[in-house]
Amino acid sequence: MQADCSTDTQCELNKKSYVQAWDQQGRISNIEGHSRKFGALHGHFDSSLCLEHQDDEFDNFICSFDSQNHNNTIDREHIQHEHIVRFSGNQKFVPSLNEHANFGQLSIENAPDDTVVALFPQRGDIHSPARLWQEKEQVLFSFSTKHNDFLEKRYRYDDVFGGHKSRFILGLCRDGLFNRALDVLFCIDPPPPPLPYLLVLNECSKERACNQARKIYAHFNHYNTSFVDLITEFMILSIRNSFDVGKSSLSLPYLSVFAWSAMVSALVENGQIEESLKMFQRMLEDGAEPSSYIFVSMIKACSIIKNIQFGMLLHSATVMKDCAAHLMVGSTLISMYGKCTAIIEAEYIFNELCDPDIVSCNAILAALVDVGQGDRALFLYRQLHEEGMHPNHGTFVSVLQACCCLAEIEEAQLVQDRWLKLRSLEIGCALHSASRGKGFASDAFIANTLINMYGKSCAIVEAELVFITLPDPDIILWNSLLSMYIQNNQGKKALWVYKMIIEEEINVVALTYVFALQACDCISEDEQTIVIEGQAMKMDSLRLGKALHLDATIMGFTEDAYLGTALISMYSKCGAVAEADDVFVSLTDRDIVSWNALVSGYVEWGQSDKALQLFRQMQEENVGANSQTIVFALQACANLVEVEKTLIVKDKPLKVVVLEIGLALHALAIRKCIMNSFVCNTIVNMYGSCGAVLQAEHVFVTLLDPDVVSWNAMLSAYVQQGQGASALQLYHEMQEKGTAPNNLTLLFALQACGIVAEKETTVFINGSHKKLVSLEIGCALHKDATAKGFIFDVYIGNALLSMYGKCGDMFERDNLFKSFVQRDIVSWNAMLSMFVEQGKAEQAFLLYKQLEKELIICDDATLIFILQACGIMGCLSVCEEVHFSIICAGYDQSPSVAATLLNAYGSCSMIQNLKVSFDGLVESDVVSWNAIICGHLADEDIASTLHLYEEMKQYGIEPDDVTLTSVLCACSHFGFVDGFECFLYTIRQYDIYPNRWHYGAVIDLFGRAGDFERVKILLEKMPWEPDVSIALCLLGSSRTHGNLDLAEWAFMHAVRLQPKQPSAYILMSNLYADVRI
Repeated sequence: MQADCSTDTQCELNKKSYVQAWDQQGRISNIEGHSRKFGALHGHFDSSLCLEHQDDEFDNFICSFDSQNHNNTIDREHIQHEHIVRFSGNQKFVPSLNEHANFGQLSIENAPDDTVVALFPQRGDIHSPARLWQEKEQVLFSFSTKHNDFLEKRYRYDDVFGGHKSRFILGLCRDGLFNRALDVLFCIDPPPPPLPYLLVLNECSKERACNQARKIYAHFNHYNTSFVDLITEFMILSIRNSFDVGKSSLSLPYLSVFAWSAMVSALVENGQIEESLKMFQRMLEDGAEPSSYIFVSMIKACSIIKNIQFGMLLHSATVMKDCAAHLMVGSTLISMYGKCTAIIEAEYIFNELCDPDIVSCNAILAALVDVGQGDRALFLYRQLHEEGMHPNHGTFVSVLQACCCLAEIEEAQLVQDRWLKLRSLEIGCALHSASRGKGFASDAFIANTLINMYGKSCAIVEAELVFITLPDPDIILWNSLLSMYIQNNQGKKALWVYKMIIEEEINVVALTYVFALQACDCISEDEQTIVIEGQAMKMDSLRLGKALHLDATIMGFTEDAYLGTALISMYSKCGAVAEADDVFVSLTDRDIVSWNALVSGYVEWGQSDKALQLFRQMQEENVGANSQTIVFALQACANLVEVEKTLIVKDKPLKVVVLEIGLALHALAIRKCIMNSFVCNTIVNMYGSCGAVLQAEHVFVTLLDPDVVSWNAMLSAYVQQGQGASALQLYHEMQEKGTAPNNLTLLFALQACGIVAEKETTVFINGSHKKLVSLEIGCALHKDATAKGFIFDVYIGNALLSMYGKCGDMFERDNLFKSFVQRDIVSWNAMLSMFVEQGKAEQAFLLYKQLEKELIICDDATLIFILQACGIMGCLSVCEEVHFSIICAGYDQSPSVAATLLNAYGSCSMIQNLKVSFDGLVESDVVSWNAIICGHLADEDIASTLHLYEEMKQYGIEPDDVTLTSVLCACSHFGFVDGFECFLYTIRQYDIYPNRWHYGAVIDLFGRAGDFERVKILLEKMPWEPDVSIALCLLGSSRTHGNLDLAEWAFMHAVRLQPKQPSAYILMSNLYADVRI
C-alpha cells in the first residue's frame, strides 16, 4: 500500500516519525534484478541476491523513493558527478557500472553535510541521506562475512578511507584481535566516516564481541553525529545473535523501529522469551509503533511459551494496525494458535487470508497436526493439491507427521507375517513417492519424518531402507533410527545401532544416550527376574544400563534432565530402585517426568508405601502433579491393599487408610480437571481393590463414552469383591451397548462365573456333582472366547480350566486340558490347584508325576500345591520326596515354599522333620513361625506351642492374626482362661484387627471354662453373626457344663444356618440324653 506524503508534511517529520512512515510505505530497492523490502536491514535479505554473480560487475544500484507529489530534481553541482542523471516523478536513479565505480571514488569524508543532503533537497534533514547510505552500506558491508575479498576487490574501501589503515584494521579483526583493531581505529585522526566502523562491527557480529561493539558505538557517537542512527542500528544487528542484546540497548540514546525489531527478534531467536516481552513493553513505553516484523516476533514468543491470552491480544493489535491479513503475520498467528491447541481460531485466520501462499498452507497443516487431527490435515493437503498448490519440503514434513497421527490411533494387522498399520502406511508411501518426485527425498527433515512415520506404522524394513539411502546421515537421523526401533520394541537392534554410532565416531548428543537407555528398558521387559540378596533384579539389562551410564558420564551429559529421567526409568525397570533414587537425588533440575519415573519404579517393584511418600514430598515441594502422577499414586494404593490386607495403621485397618488416600487423590484429580478416561479407569480399579464398589460404580456411570478399558476396570472391581453376578450382568450390558470385549474382558467374566459357581448349590447328576446355572454361563463364555479367537490365549485357557473345575464338569475340564497345544506351567498349576481344592490329593500327585515325565520345569506355585496335597494325604514318604525335589530346584529358602513344607510335615505329624526344616532356614519370617506353631498345636503339644510363641516375640518377629488364632486355640485346649488377657494385649500391642476366627476361639475358650456370662457378652458385641462352627462349639461346652438354655439357642442357630448339618442334631440329642429329656 503506497501512502502519499506532501513535502511540507515530510519536512516536519522528526527522525522517529520518518522511520515509521518509511516502514509503513514499505519502500523497495532493487539489486541485481531482485526485489527486497527495506526491512532487509533486519536480516530478512539473503546475501546471495547481491553476490550470486561474483564474476560480474555490480552493474545496478537502484533506489526508489516516493515523489508522486513533487518533481524531485538533483542538482549536478551538488554532487559534482557527471554520470548522476536527473530524475523526477517515479523515475529511478540508475548509475551504470563505470558510473558506480566513479561514485565510489568520491571524497566523501571531506564532503560537507549539505552535499549529501542535496540528494533530497525537499526533505530538509540529514536522516534521509543517512537512510540512503544505510541502504547502500547494507549492500556493501552487512553481507561481507563470506565475501570480504570480493568487497575489497570491487569497492576499494581502503583507497577511499585511508589506505593501509583500513586494510590493517580489517586484518586484525579477522585474526580475532578486536582490542588491537579498536586501538588503531580510535587513533585515526580525524575520525573516519561510517565505513570502517561498519567493517569492524561486521566482524564483531561474527564473533559475538558485544563489548567491542559498544566501544565502537560510543567512540563514533562522540566524534560523529551525522550517522549515529546508522551506526546504532548496525550495532544492534552486529550483536543480534548474542545474549547481550537487551543489556546493550540500555545505553543507546535513540532506537528506531528497525532497531527495536532487530532486538526483539534476536531475543526470541535466542530463546529469551521473558526478556523479549520486557523489551516489547519498553518499546511501547518509548512511544514506538510496532511494525509487522515485531508482531511476528512477539507472536512467535507466545507460540513458544504457549501463552494464548497474550497471543490473542497481539492478534487484536494486528487487526487494529491493519496487518493481520499480511501473509507473514497471518501465518505466524496460525502457527501460534496451533501450538496453543486453538485450532478453530487458526482455521478462521487461514480462511480470512485473501491469497494464502505455501507458508500459510504449511502453517495450517502444522496446526492441525499439533492438535492430533491428522485426517483433517491430509484432507486439506489433498484439497490444496487439487487447487494447484506446489508443496515444498515443509509441506511434506507436515503431512508425513499427519500420517504419524493416524498411525498412533490405528490398530496393527497381521499381513504376511508382519504386523502393519495399513491405512497410515499406504498414505505414507504415497507421500514418500510424491516427495521423491519433487526432489525432496534426500532432504534431512523429510528423511527424519519418513523414518518416524514408517516406525509408527510398524514398517521397520521401509524405515531402514530410507536410512541406508542417505549419503551421510547426521546424529539426528541416527537418533531417529534408534527411536524407530524402540517404538517397535526392538531393543537389541537399537543397541546394535548405538554400537555402530560409537564405532563410526559420530558425535553423539545426550538424546542418543536417552534412546540407548530406553533400549535397555525394552530388553528388560523380556528378561527373567533374578533374586539377589532378597532383591529381584534383571541383571543383563542392568549391566548394559550401567555401561551406558558410565559412557554418558564420560561424555559430560549427566546434567541433562532428559538423560537423568531416562536413567531413573532404566534403573527402575531393572529392579535397581536404590540406584534410581540416587540418580534422582543428584538431579539439579527435576521436572514432573523425573518425579513420575521414580514413583512408577516404586510402584512396579512393590514399594507402594515409598511411592505414596514420594507423592507427598511432591506436594510439599509444590511440584504440580499431572494425570500420570495421580495414576501411579492410585496404583500404589491398590497394590498396598492387596499386599497388606490385615495391617493396622493408626488404629485403623490399612484398607480404610488407603481408601482415605484414594478419596483424596480422586478429589485432587477433580480439582485439577484431569478426570480423563485413563485416570477414571484407575480410580475405579482403586475403589474396587479397597472394597468401595459403590464409589467405583459412581465414577463409572459418569463416563460419557466408556471404552473397553473402562468396562474391564469395573468388571475387575466386581470380581475383586466377589460380586460375580454383578460382573456377569455388566458383561451382558457391555455387549448390548456395542463395546467389543477383549481377552481381559473374557478373563474377568470367566472369573465371575467361578465366583457364582462357588455360591451355587450343587446338583447330583449322572454320578457327579455339578452347578448347572454357572456351568451354562461358563459354556456360553467358552463359545464367546472361541468365536473371538481368544481360546489360544494362555490366561483364557487357564481361566476356563478353573471355571469348569468349580462348576464340577471334570470331563470338560480334562478334555480342555488335553486339547491345549502348548501347556505352560500355569496350566499345570491350575489343574493341581483344582485337585487340591476338591481334596483329591492322590490325583494331584499323579498329575505331578506326569508333569515331571514331560520335563516341565516346576515353579514355586507347583511345589506349594503338591505340598498341600501331601498335607491332605498325610503321607510322609511323598512329602520327603517332594522335599528332595525342592532342594534340587533351589526353592528350599523360598519363604512361601518353606512355610508350606513345614505345614506339610506338621500335617504328617513329623515334628522332628518339622524342627529340622525350620532350623535350616537362613531367615525365618512370621509365616514360617506360624507353620511350626501350628504343627505343634496339631500334635497337641500345647506347652511347646505357647513356648514357641514367646520365643518368636523374643526374636523380634511380630505375630499376625494367624499366630493369634493358634495361640487362642492352644489356650482353649489347655483351659488357660488368662489367654483372653493375652488376646487383648496382643491386638493392642501389634495392631491386629480381630476377625471372626479370633472371636470364635475366645468364645470356645470361655465356653470350655464354663464362663457363659462372658460368652453372652461376646455374642452381643461380636461384629458378625456367629457361624456354624461357633454354634457347634457352644453345643459342646453346654453339654459339658449342662447349660440347656444356651444349648437350645446354639442348636436353633446352627439348624437355621445349615439345616442338613448332622453334627448339630447329634450333639443336641446327646445333651438331651444326658439330662434325660
